[in-house]
Amino acid sequence: MAVKDIDLEKKVLAKEYKELLKISYQTLSGDDKKLIRKAFNFAVDAHEHQRRISGEAYIFHPIAVAKIVAHEIGSDAISIAAALIHDVVEDNSNYSITLALNNEFTGGGTWYHRQKTLIKAPTGHVCLFPMPTHRHSGRYIDSGTRYIIVSFCNKA
Repeated sequence: MAVKDIDLEKKVLAKEYKELLKISYQTLSGDDKKLIRKAFNFAVDAHEHQRRISGEAYIFHPIAVAKIVAHEIGSDAISIAAALIHDVVEDNSNYSITLALNNEFTGGGTWYHRQKTLIKAPTGHVCLFPMPTHRHSGRYIDSGTRYIIVSFCNKA
């Protein structure tokens, strides 16, 4: 949903946050809710100026992922918090490292936007690239499951 009105966007964001807490299969303690709120606030601040091509605030993506983790997977508060902040490190890192763990899938791969290149690394191969000049996104998997390890690091 592309929202142009900032006040309306804030209301929708508050609604999405409340829904996230409601749909969790886990019984959330007060401490759980504090952890999730802290992660939510951190993610909102980190993605404050980011927008999708559609115009939608980027923060709606991590919330959607957190809802999947909470409702469809039924994970705990730590996993929900991790889902909320899963793109914060990537969006603020100097380097990204991806290790391919399998090739038993069709489709997929990593699309590098500026270079207009799709890479499907063979099992055991590592891709290391500088951020933000090599912005990337994962491509949809047509069948099977893709397993990767992703890490991000900064210069000391």
